[in-house]
Amino acid sequence: MRFSFYPLLLLLILFSCKRETLSLIPPDIEIGTRNGMEIKTIENVLISVPQIPETLSLDINNDGEDDISYSIRWHGSAGTGFASKHTLSLLNDKVSFLGIAYDDTTYLHYDTIIYTPGGGKVEIKQFKKYIFSKINSSDSFVSINHYPFKIKAMDSHDILRHPANFGKNETVLYEDNPDQLISSWVSNDTTYDNYINSIIHSNPYPIKKEIYFGFKFNGEGQSKLGWLKFMIFDNVTARIIETAIQKN
Repeated sequence: MRFSFYPLLLLLILFSCKRETLSLIPPDIEIGTRNGMEIKTIENVLISVPQIPETLSLDINNDGEDDISYSIRWHGSAGTGFASKHTLSLLNDKVSFLGIAYDDTTYLHYDTIIYTPGGGKVEIKQFKKYIFSKINSSDSFVSINHYPFKIKAMDSHDILRHPANFGKNETVLYEDNPDQLISSWVSNDTTYDNYINSIIHSNPYPIKKEIYFGFKFNGEGQSKLGWLKFMIFDNVTARIIETAIQKN
């Protein structure tokens, strides 16, 4: 019986290539667990004031190129009121964040506040607000808005896996929407002010709580997992705590 060495050699080559390819995909990670992770402590507090934006750019893998940025920016005017917006942006194609699809249900809420400043005068302020969870049972349904992607907020000890829904979308983390005065009139001793608050979307991330965003980093022929850890204090303040990425 003749034995051919070449098929066996071909199988060994294919198996070797397969092992090399698999070795380029590190294992899943447990969020917050430091074993096998390169941790970069940031501990930077961003504090912004109206019309003065604050931005922090981060180099995740220490290659000299910034990969993501956290910014607090402002829109509006002195007349209509200033509003802040916390945004997470991607600065290149190497990073993508774990995300999910979600729906926001919009309701319409009316409110009235009556002031009596004295001298027989009365001020009546009427508010029309679009909200994303009912305040009163009388709040009426407006619409359901579908968003195909938002970054998923993770907790310590959650598992981040490679085959997951990673996306490269810029994400609004928090947005402040002031009430806007749309009409005002006086009748006898009573002043009527009508306000509207047109919230664009809900703020899907908790306030004053540590949040992890899981990400995938593609570079140097290798895919690595990691996280960004931060906290939103309020509309003008955020704390960027740390980044982590799998070691080689």
